[in-house]
Amino acid sequence: MASFTEDTRTEAMSFTSGPGAAFLGLSENPPSVLFAASEGCGMHAGDGLKRALATLGGRGGGNGRLAQGSLPEVSLLNRVEELLGD
Repeated sequence: MASFTEDTRTEAMSFTSGPGAAFLGLSENPPSVLFAASEGCGMHAGDGLKRALATLGGRGGGNGRLAQGSLPEVSLLNRVEELLGD
């Protein structure tokens, strides 16, 4: 996936329209992350992603349901899921 399109963001929101769902999209060029969380799943997408990316030297954020951001290196993408789970 070269970048996140509006279709990708729409898919993420659709996927998380049900209870207890989360969507994580990763892109290598540029190294970026799209994260969506359903209402009531116990996660705030913007706060969680912002915290995870800051730990890795990246930046990002969003609202409670949808967030996106970037990382300085592709090699850091594999750590995002681990950090979001903490």
